[in-house]
Amino acid sequence: MTKHLYILLFTLFFASNIFSQEASIATKFAQDGYLFEKLNDYSQPLVQFKENEKCIITAFLGSYTYKVKYKEWTGFVKDQYLFINEEMMDLYFDHEEKQREKAIKERKNRQRKIFQIVNKDSIAKAKEDERKALATQKRNDSIAKVAENKHKALILQKRNDSITKTKEDERKALATQKRNDSIAKVTENKRKALILQKRNDSITKTKENERNEFRRTCHYEINEYDEFYKEENIRTIPYELNKKLTVELYKQGRRVNVFFNFSEDLGCVSYLPNNRSYVKVKLENNQTISFYHSWDIDCEGFYFKGRLSSSQIISLKKSPIKSIKLKGTKNFKEITNINYKEFFIDKLSCLE
Repeated sequence: MTKHLYILLFTLFFASNIFSQEASIATKFAQDGYLFEKLNDYSQPLVQFKENEKCIITAFLGSYTYKVKYKEWTGFVKDQYLFINEEMMDLYFDHEEKQREKAIKERKNRQRKIFQIVNKDSIAKAKEDERKALATQKRNDSIAKVAENKHKALILQKRNDSITKTKEDERKALATQKRNDSIAKVTENKRKALILQKRNDSITKTKENERNEFRRTCHYEINEYDEFYKEENIRTIPYELNKKLTVELYKQGRRVNVFFNFSEDLGCVSYLPNNRSYVKVKLENNQTISFYHSWDIDCEGFYFKGRLSSSQIISLKKSPIKSIKLKGTKNFKEITNINYKEFFIDKLSCLE
């Protein structure tokens, strides 16, 4: 028995040493920022660092946060301030897998405890309650769909009414013109000008109303609650900012991402630090918000994924877009003719 006890103690000691080891991954800072002393407390910076300064990654702690050794300091920093390499992505994926396994294990433990505590009647009642809840959810979804269809029909009716009114105004104007053919040429020209102005004003008002309605409405491809992970999944449709550029917003739990899809060839989209792809959004208040690619390498087109922090969301809501600069592995493009400058102001609230 003593021999078995020694073996058990040795195994526990060896395992604890393996899991207590920290990583040692060399990288650089992607932009100026601060190293923080405490995890999840960003009110007290430990030290300021500069873009392209070297540092060592020792661990990934979730919430896009890495533990970093920088000169004589050790602290915490968000991944948007780092050049992400493959070893760091491995840390991220290992952490995500452990969290997923932990969630599955906790779920199984809860199910086993419930099964041990309650009797068959309680289980049957729980299933019946779940069935009723699902039926209620389906009924509520059906009601919501009917309400949405009514809303769309109302918008269409209003647009048709506006077009009909415009055509009726034109018909009356033409009838008035025929009745007043004998009026002097100067008076006739003034009248025509007035009619034309009214028609243009009516068309302009109709277009403005449609645009305002579009800006106020959230358009989703995904808008659901994940029962397994207990989190919301929200994804907007691709909104056109330019004939060659669309943007989507995606929220999974507390994580918020932005996708930029550009139809010109800029080379590959890469997360590798030696040639990392980025998108820089310049606002009309001259503030620039930078995003760095945090997805797979893609050479089929410019399909860019960047993460959105809370501070970036606040900044993007303050001012319309002035220009957008996109960089691939071979080339870059700066777009200044933005068709939907208020995109972030209007649509970031769709994730709330």
